[in-house]
Amino acid sequence: MTNHAIGTEKESSLHAALKSWYSEQGDLLESRIEGFIVDILRGDLVIEIQTGNFGGLKKKLSVLLKYYHVRVVYPLAITKWVSRCKSVDCDSIKRRKSPQHKRVENLFDELVFITGFLRNPNYSLEVVLIEQEDLWIDDGKGSWRRGNWSILDRKLLFVHERFLFRTPRDYLNLLPPGLDEEFTSRDVATQLNISRQLAYRMLYCLEKMQLIFVCGHQGRYRLLSVVKE
Repeated sequence: MTNHAIGTEKESSLHAALKSWYSEQGDLLESRIEGFIVDILRGDLVIEIQTGNFGGLKKKLSVLLKYYHVRVVYPLAITKWVSRCKSVDCDSIKRRKSPQHKRVENLFDELVFITGFLRNPNYSLEVVLIEQEDLWIDDGKGSWRRGNWSILDRKLLFVHERFLFRTPRDYLNLLPPGLDEEFTSRDVATQLNISRQLAYRMLYCLEKMQLIFVCGHQGRYRLLSVVKE
């Protein structure tokens, strides 16, 4: 089952809101198929809202892709607010805007965990760029990165934009438009204004999908090129 939990087995408000946002009349919600609970079942289409790490999807995808079309919906917060709560009812909130923000290219931070499924014709991905609010509570049980504050809940505030990747070649649209025929990871990082690490992950996934190949070297960098259709 998709990991919805925020410290407990409770489904987050973000997950519930996206499930409601994507569901249509006639859909079956939280259905059990092939031994798994799926968020939305629409005929032979499974829609999985994944707010956590994609590594947790491997077992489910390995089974469901044999019998169903599976669309993973992945929200990325381009704007995030953090509200600090004194109680579970979230009274006396202190709210601030988080410096963290994502962009569509951050999908590759998670795709690296499921590269074996990305060429499967039954697999597709929809990235949803959202505005999100995280509710924190000072219970001393949270991550040290948050000063031991726990995440009480996550909420969907607004849906900005959606990107649907039906086939592997759809991911090539994320390469910078002015890229030379032969390019390096440094070129991609510079032109997209992303970190070198994210560029590595992006190109690793594209190579695993057989969309790009190594055509030479430029100093310590590999020269890459797009596979022609």
